[in-house]
Amino acid sequence: SSINEQLLQRGLELQSIVSDGNCLFASIVDQASDLNVRQLRELIAEYLRKHRSDYEPFIDTDYDAYCEKLAKENVWGGQI
Repeated sequence: SSINEQLLQRGLELQSIVSDGNCLFASIVDQASDLNVRQLRELIAEYLRKHRSDYEPFIDTDYDAYCEKLAKENVWGGQI
């Protein structure tokens, strides 16, 4: 059966998310948050700053600059 049929059987539906650089965050906001995209980005950037040693090895650019850019809209969030 199609993905839509499987989703309907579970009371779910497919959502379209615009590919605008905010898509990762917009999909999280759509499904699991009362925040808006900007608030979620800022929250994640702050978390990354507080847990630097856990995440810095996975970021291939300047870590502080990455966190600062991540807190702004329309920046791809794929490395997190």
